[in-house]
Amino acid sequence: MSKGTGILREVNKRKLLSLVRQLKRTSRKDLVAHMGVSKNTVSLIVEDLIGTGMIEEVGVRTRSAKGRPKIMLQLAEQAYKSVGVLVNEDNIQVTVMHYNGNILEERKKDCSCKDISKAKEAIVSEIKDMQARHGQILGAGIAIPGIVNSDQAIVYESSRLGWFNEPFDLKKEFDLDLPIFIQNRVRMNALQSLEQTGTMADSIFFLQVSEGVGGAFVKQHQLLSGGSWTAGEVGHIPVSEHGPQCPCGQTGCLEVMISELAFSKRLEQINEKRLDLPLTSFIPDQVADIAADFGNNLGKALIYIMHLMNPDQIIIDSPYNKSKAFTDACLEKVQSDALRIPAAMTEITFSEHKYDQVTGAALAVFFDFEHGKF
Repeated sequence: MSKGTGILREVNKRKLLSLVRQLKRTSRKDLVAHMGVSKNTVSLIVEDLIGTGMIEEVGVRTRSAKGRPKIMLQLAEQAYKSVGVLVNEDNIQVTVMHYNGNILEERKKDCSCKDISKAKEAIVSEIKDMQARHGQILGAGIAIPGIVNSDQAIVYESSRLGWFNEPFDLKKEFDLDLPIFIQNRVRMNALQSLEQTGTMADSIFFLQVSEGVGGAFVKQHQLLSGGSWTAGEVGHIPVSEHGPQCPCGQTGCLEVMISELAFSKRLEQINEKRLDLPLTSFIPDQVADIAADFGNNLGKALIYIMHLMNPDQIIIDSPYNKSKAFTDACLEKVQSDALRIPAAMTEITFSEHKYDQVTGAALAVFFDFEHGKF
């Protein structure tokens, strides 16, 4: 086999595995149709993957009036797995995910992560333990709050953890024998949103409202980070000339206008009662005027995103999504002020899911594998 043929075979193998992962159960014939390659190419790859224990044949689909029944394929129990890690101030969360998306193990380990040396040691210890007990670990993804250069494995800034310009190449520093990927945790959530919504959109902007506001742009399941690794930082789009001052120095940034902290402060002005964060037990429609105001401000920011980045779909993860006042005000602002074509063609989804950053970190490993990054 020539080098070129070998590379093509590997590309097709990863594409086939990706399809089996997404489709859950499929057939050789369906894979030929999805991949646009010959029946013989698919058959050779399938037989190889069955031989290595990656996929298995299961049951049959109901026999049709003509022809033979389809033998179905799915990922085998011993297929690839990945480790996801979420770094918090006082603990790390760890999960092991099977290539089919099932969570095999979850746990939390207390750790003072503001001490970066302790954080690194705890993360490496957990990864090694998961690798020893589960086997077939493809790699580990680590979600970190802050600005992260994932190519060079550097945390430029994490104000929450107190890390600045910290090298984070755990594979090299601790001589680990598997790929390690670090990324901003909102971007990890963006990857999970693709799986949860089952979207087929080519380009997606994911926007998350929590104690702050963050975003990520994803094209063909790949995160776009930009030249300074800050692409998607929508929290600092100014949306009000008369809003409060943001820590970044501007006035009326989206983050200080619609974050959970902003909602808590607005509610405190009304009833002198401060809500605990994150918001979990309030009903936005009980304060519909605040929810509508927040929706209007979000709509202003979405218009910038639609005009400048032109994603096929915008997925919004916020605690206000169940409020009709919030969603209506947002959509009304977009429809009234955005250019006609992007307003008509951009799908805006107010997600019902709550995304889990540690799961997104585990998924990131699979996506990078499928795109040939290691």
